[in-house]
Amino acid sequence: MQTAVTELTGHPNAVPFFREVRIDDPAANHDIWALHDALSQNEDPLEAESRFIATLAQLIKRYGEVRPAERPLGQEHTAVQQAKNYLEDRFDQPVSLNELAEHVALSPYYLLRVFHAEVGLPPHAYLQDLRIRHAQRLIELGTSWLMPPSPWASAARAILPAASNKSWG
Repeated sequence: MQTAVTELTGHPNAVPFFREVRIDDPAANHDIWALHDALSQNEDPLEAESRFIATLAQLIKRYGEVRPAERPLGQEHTAVQQAKNYLEDRFDQPVSLNELAEHVALSPYYLLRVFHAEVGLPPHAYLQDLRIRHAQRLIELGTSWLMPPSPWASAARAILPAASNKSWG
């Protein structure tokens, strides 16, 4: 939480205070359930870390007494392109948000913000889309994407059924 507060406020020692418990915010409720699912059922570290930081930041921004003034987004096109290239080169491996942020020399929260602003998706969704597109290409070519076993095949088996409903209608 301290990382999210520091990123939001620019003050490394700021501590958020939540005056009241809120259970009536549908967006926060949705984010918390999605975070719970990502942490408990998902083996994708990039999604779990991304959802964790984003959910904490949103809760702090909405309800925390530390009223953060987020650092404005800069022109991080090069860093975002490097992050995309890193994900494309490693689509068949688990990638953590910290690993990706370290690769492009940005903080995890700032990377989430600039990546989403520029690409239109958070990094974990971009990675999932890469995996789906790769599996689609293999299917179109008549190649079995399950055999021989690849490091990402188990993830693809879990992702494709649910993702195909979202992506293909």
